[in-house]
Amino acid sequence: MDKHARTEESGAFIKALHEGDRAGVMKAPKTDLHNHGLLGGKLEEYQDFCGHPLPRPGEFKDFQEFDRYILVDLIRHLDDKPVSVIQEHILQLFALTLRSARRNGVVIIEPSLDCGFIDTFGGDSAAMTRAFTNVIELEGGGIDVRPELGVARQMPRAEIERLVLPQLESGFFKSLDIYSDERLGELADLVRVFKRAGELGIKKKAHAGELRDADFVRQSVETLGLDAVQHGIAAAQSPEVMRWLSERGTLLNVCPTSNIKLKRAADYRSHPLRTLIDNSVRLSIASDDALVFESEVSDEYLHLFSSGGYAAHELDDIRLAGLAG
Repeated sequence: MDKHARTEESGAFIKALHEGDRAGVMKAPKTDLHNHGLLGGKLEEYQDFCGHPLPRPGEFKDFQEFDRYILVDLIRHLDDKPVSVIQEHILQLFALTLRSARRNGVVIIEPSLDCGFIDTFGGDSAAMTRAFTNVIELEGGGIDVRPELGVARQMPRAEIERLVLPQLESGFFKSLDIYSDERLGELADLVRVFKRAGELGIKKKAHAGELRDADFVRQSVETLGLDAVQHGIAAAQSPEVMRWLSERGTLLNVCPTSNIKLKRAADYRSHPLRTLIDNSVRLSIASDDALVFESEVSDEYLHLFSSGGYAAHELDDIRLAGLAG
């Protein structure tokens, strides 16, 4: 895009923020680089697909309650259903994520798909990637969809290597992310698969600094050779770690509503994002789990601006930085 077009685009985005024009904010090209691929749509749309009411997310008193909602409450209706039905629901949820991305002007998305999904497809990596590719072809028009392989960090090392290494070799996945409660598992158990990801040119990411401190953010980046950190907001506790991240150019994919709903930040105005911006840390704004937190990526920008803690041009700079890669 030429400089003149970029200036017009930024002007329209900034004007939409000032006017609280959600439709205008949605039109602006943006990224969603921290997106759990089955949880990026709208709960109402998934409920319509299911044909019966689903439990709504309430207030989560801790991370374990959030996990329980996703892993138990949201999918309990699939208990005892045949594998073919479970596959159908997985693919529908992924389709809803891509529809949300299109609505929100997302032009680059890195949707995370759990490494365990391969077992739902009978261990057949080719069949699984064909199924997801079909959804991308149907629903991903105009979006650069970069599938991400997600790994729950509490998974035993042998299981991680059994599931992850062959899928990295498939060529389908463009990034690798370790997620779930960062207080579980050991970084050492992940070194081999992250090393292989690097050899294959796959972007390396990990959730860090959501539930642990700034030192763990740096430790994760150093141990796994990360290109980006999911959340990373605890880095704001340490000027030294922020300076190191800034000098290294490590991207933090920050999800403000998720942090607030999980009580990692009090509100948008006082969110650690302010400190990270002021310390020149490289940032993107992302949605995390829009289906659960009821905030799409456009809403994230609007929430931040309306809090009074961020200038519109600062949010536009973040939007542009994400697009620049």
